[in-house]
Amino acid sequence: MPVISLSNHPSNIAVFAAASFRDARGKAHQHNDRPRIQASVWITSPDRIDWEKEEKLTYAFERALGLDTDPNKTTVIIKSMSGKNSFGFQRQAPVPHDLLDLTRQRNLEVLGRATRDVQLAVRHTMAGVLNKHHDRDEKENEGRNAGHKNRIIHARNGAGTWVYDLAGRAWEIAGGSYLFLNNRDSAADKSLLHSNPVFRLSTGANPRTVDVYDF
Repeated sequence: MPVISLSNHPSNIAVFAAASFRDARGKAHQHNDRPRIQASVWITSPDRIDWEKEEKLTYAFERALGLDTDPNKTTVIIKSMSGKNSFGFQRQAPVPHDLLDLTRQRNLEVLGRATRDVQLAVRHTMAGVLNKHHDRDEKENEGRNAGHKNRIIHARNGAGTWVYDLAGRAWEIAGGSYLFLNNRDSAADKSLLHSNPVFRLSTGANPRTVDVYDF
């Protein structure tokens, strides 16, 4: 399967380099407004993840919401409530500030300047399921992502999202890169077909971590 790069990508995907997340968001917005472009990708390197901090964040989320979940499969939902440096869990419980790493803080701050309603879902998973879909058609998004029109998918480590060109061929986004999807309420020809990658690790290994920003 081909891997998307600055020099090799399908015609429905715009690809670019950027100096920062703020710069990338601006470039993605411009690219996604172009005709026949269904999404854009910021090419960058995989993150180094502090797994001890990641596990503490997961357990803090569980305590805040009264959940009992597997840290390798849970989704930690964080909201930017009122701008810079103000973050809470799904039901407004505060996020322990030292557990939210700088990458996530900065990304939420950039998005929070454009809209106060920003949501980050942190997904830890040991296995992926091949599941082609358009986000605008996903029933599971109706409740959790109600009112959010834009989505960014950041596979922080491990396998990135699979995307499909206009002929239905699969392309891989390298881990670390950001996928900026078009408005999920837009016309069908602007909605990107994509899927989770096939991803397997033995028990006890670090899970694949994906951050999904909705705003």
